[in-house]
Amino acid sequence: MTGITTEDREAQLKYIRELTATFFAEGAVETELARNIALDYWRVDRLKALEQTIPPASPILEKIALNASRLNRSIHRNINLLSKLQSTRSDRSSKPRRLAPVIEITSRRPL
Repeated sequence: MTGITTEDREAQLKYIRELTATFFAEGAVETELARNIALDYWRVDRLKALEQTIPPASPILEKIALNASRLNRSIHRNINLLSKLQSTRSDRSSKPRRLAPVIEITSRRPL
């Protein structure tokens, strides 16, 4: 197993930052989901590139396809979860907030 080169790591971080920004995540949970989605997309792209370098009859192609399938399911699951979180956040922010209990001020007649 080989590590990622410095150039690839820089490209990966740039890709993740740019893709994460497109999800308009707010808060730690949304940001982490968006980052995981971006990272999984990066991994799928790397698997596709690797697949192009392997001979058609190689048994490793099945493993690559399996990993790509798992990553795609993870991407879709995380996109759905992020969408639900953002929808909930949007619903909360569109409802008028109740600031404080309303105190009725009544005029008193002098005794």
